[in-house]
Amino acid sequence: MKFSAAFILAALPALIAADRDHHKSEAPPACGTVISTVTYTYYPTGTGSPSSSSASVSSSSASSSSAPQPTPNYFGIISARSASPVHLQEVNAAGGRFWIGRETASYCPLPAAQCPNNTDETVFAYESGYASLDVEVPGGQQIYVAPEGYLGFTAPHSAYIPPGSSTDDFNYTPGSSFGYFGTTALGATGFLACPNANGTFPYQVFANINGLSDSNVPSGKVSDCLGFDALAPAYTGPNPPVWEYT
Repeated sequence: MKFSAAFILAALPALIAADRDHHKSEAPPACGTVISTVTYTYYPTGTGSPSSSSASVSSSSASSSSAPQPTPNYFGIISARSASPVHLQEVNAAGGRFWIGRETASYCPLPAAQCPNNTDETVFAYESGYASLDVEVPGGQQIYVAPEGYLGFTAPHSAYIPPGSSTDDFNYTPGSSFGYFGTTALGATGFLACPNANGTFPYQVFANINGLSDSNVPSGKVSDCLGFDALAPAYTGPNPPVWEYT
């Protein structure tokens, strides 16, 4: 997802605050904290037509079965870790994993005129503790935290998830300039960006789970990994952006 200079400037005060608080807690604000009311444009999958709606996060929810169903939130992710290589970098989907410093990988099997927008953006969807990628492919593509700690997503036309993985315990808190995305899956306290074997880009995204070991990360040293805040600017572009991520 490409972020403009205008977005960075508008978000700068909040970025400074996020960096200041970073070492107090690796985890973003807990889901359920009242941050603000945010208005966004929602494109129901497969319709191509937008509808405007607003949503707010509160500390309690109605238990009545007649309550309206929540609308999925759509957003990109940008990492925030001041004075580091991963500061203000996009998080992209490729090869069933998530990366900083690697291009988004997507595919459409249909003739070009029938394909979605086929951008280079990685767009996330969140609803009620679950996260997925925003795609057209039947069955969708779910996001999970693997027992080895990496953040992954399911292959197109497949529901397979590695045994022991967690598909829930994600959280998303909207805000006026951008939201926060996080996870407590498998005891995680936020996200880590772990460099490749040479200690450089691309950085692979992991959840900071209990028991994450050196053998799980690309460089062979968990100490090489950098904790970061996952800022989540709302996505209001054509929906869905791609047929599938690969």
